[in-house]
Order: sequence, then C-alpha cells, then structure tokens
Amino acid sequence: MVEYGSWLDTGDLVGGTYVFTGLSLATRSQRMLLARLEDQMDRHPSRFRILNRPSRVPDRVGELVKATQGIRGVWPLKDLPTAVRYPAVVVCEDVIGSTDSPVAANNDELAEILSQMLLCGFDPERMFAMEVLEPLNASGRPMRSAVLVHPASEAHTVIREIVHRAGLEMARVELSMRNGHPAAWRIDDGPLAMLPIPGSPPNVVEGWMREMAALDSLRTDERTPLDIERLLAPIP
Repeated sequence: MVEYGSWLDTGDLVGGTYVFTGLSLATRSQRMLLARLEDQMDRHPSRFRILNRPSRVPDRVGELVKATQGIRGVWPLKDLPTAVRYPAVVVCEDVIGSTDSPVAANNDELAEILSQMLLCGFDPERMFAMEVLEPLNASGRPMRSAVLVHPASEAHTVIREIVHRAGLEMARVELSMRNGHPAAWRIDDGPLAMLPIPGSPPNVVEGWMREMAALDSLRTDERTPLDIERLLAPIP
C-alpha cells in the first residue's frame, strides 16, 4: 500500500500491483495528476500492474449511472425533482463512507430531506438521488448485500460486469436482486472498501489475504524512478 504523495518524497516506485483507490471522489485535477503517474507506470509493463486506472474512472455518480445501465435511476441534484422516480433516497458520498437519507415517497418529502441535509452541512457536490427498488427492512431502510470484487475474487460474472462498466477492476459493490438481475446500490472504490469488513470471521480475513497475494503477481524489489517534474507540471 502506497499513500498518494509518498512517491513525491522517494521519487520512485517499487515494482508490483497497484490499486488506485478513492478515484471516484477525487477532483478533476487530482485524477489528471494520477493519470500522469499511470502513464509513467505503463512505460514499464513488466514492473507494474494497475487496477482502477485514473484515466478511466468517472466520478461516483458517473460510476453508478454506468453500472446500473437503466436498471435503477440515479440523478444529480441539478436534475431534481423533475427527473426522480419514487420511492427514492438522497445519498452523500465521501472517502470513508456514505450517508443515506430516509426514503422519500414524493416531491414534498424529497424537498424536506434535501433542506435538512444541506442545513446539516452535507456537500451538495457529493449528493445525488437514487431510486429504491429494494424491499425495506424493519427500520425502513432498503435491504442489500455487499461483495468485494477484484480479478482474484470469486464474484459472479454478472457482478464483475457491473464493476467493469463503472470503469473499475476492484471495488466493493452493494446490490440487491431486481427481477433476477443484480441492481447496484453503491460502488465503493475507497481505500477502506478494499479491506475485509470489520468483525469478519478469521476464514474471511485469511481468504482475503490469499486473494491479495494472488493479485500481486508482479512484485519485485526493483525501483523505477519517476519524472517528478513532468508529474507536477501545471494542469490545464
């Protein structure tokens, strides 16, 4: 694991498999800078394997729109309330998780939810509305399950395709079944999403460790220098 920016201190990278995380919540400038790093790594294909390419990952709303392919409605705030289909929730995403509103059944309830979330300080740039297709649990929340998807996992082909459509190779997907087809609720490419869920039994953690070892198929001790000046050139 390499923290973004640490390669600026060392000026090089050790060979291996790199998973870019949190890209869907990065700014345009941040993604462009990391795409430059991706380009330099691609010049040494025998040393680096890249999962979740900065040049291909859209923002979080764009991920869901691509992943759902019309199965579930997903709308940015600028399209509300005219485009929304009910029932719906308002979601605010950040790098360590997400916040879902109570389920809204009509425009009045949606307007009240938006007002409360904005007054509480939620960032409108990271908020969107999403159609609810799932049954609700006893707390009135949509029911869904989660699975970590990556090239070494045993996730079903259809779920892998959801992640692929979102421009990713590795992410945690929250989903439910809709008429026999998985409907993505959330696609999380943040760093914490790549780890086992806290409280997972030992066999799950051990399985995750084996899968991560299988992913790291190019690990070497050879270090590759980076063109730091080119990486940090002004972004247009």
